[in-house]
Amino acid sequence: MPNCLSAPASGRPSRRKPRLPKRPMSSRRKRPRRRTPPPDRPLSGRLILASASPRRRSLLREAGFHFIVVPSRIPERLPAGRPPVEQARQLALRKARAIARRVESGWVLGADTIVVAGRRRLGKPASLQAACRMLQALQGTRHKVITGVALVQAPGRRYLLRHAVSFVTMRPLSAGQVRRLARKHADKAGAYAVQDRRDPVVRKVEGSTTNVVGLPMEIVRPLLRKLGADRRTT
Repeated sequence: MPNCLSAPASGRPSRRKPRLPKRPMSSRRKRPRRRTPPPDRPLSGRLILASASPRRRSLLREAGFHFIVVPSRIPERLPAGRPPVEQARQLALRKARAIARRVESGWVLGADTIVVAGRRRLGKPASLQAACRMLQALQGTRHKVITGVALVQAPGRRYLLRHAVSFVTMRPLSAGQVRRLARKHADKAGAYAVQDRRDPVVRKVEGSTTNVVGLPMEIVRPLLRKLGADRRTT
């Protein structure tokens, strides 16, 4: 039996048409893909707030600045072995740099607030129980609130670092007040939030109130204006 792969036995020419060689992959036509602009391109040349805090957004908006919010999402761990002021400044710088690496130009504003009560340094509580413990330690005391501020020019390494220090005297709190505040402000440094000097849990604020709120505008406003990010210009 003849092999099916061998040539035909008769002398008649084969009726099969010879197959054309396949074009190489490089020569085949491809549909042009739509190039979507990178997500950070619209942010270029603008003021960018590297924080999800609604209080910081509100302070910047009330001051008349145009900005975009891009939270940094980095772990907010206080750098060990450094003074509280340096911890707040370095963590603010980390937040701003995390966003500055993703954009082509513009200024990125990062901030971090910590509370210092005696030798204890309090950032954001890790749980509701931790928030209750913080409030129990702070109620009825005079403690320090530090906010570090960093402005990083993207994408380069130029940056500005500042900080503000205020003192807050908190009223004594009942167990019920501690629980209510802990549930409401568990995502804030010290597990409480001060909106103004008339806050019912605060007896006295010494220094910048906006620093206690989360962004010392007495420092931020002149810095932004010096960099050309004045009102209605970004």
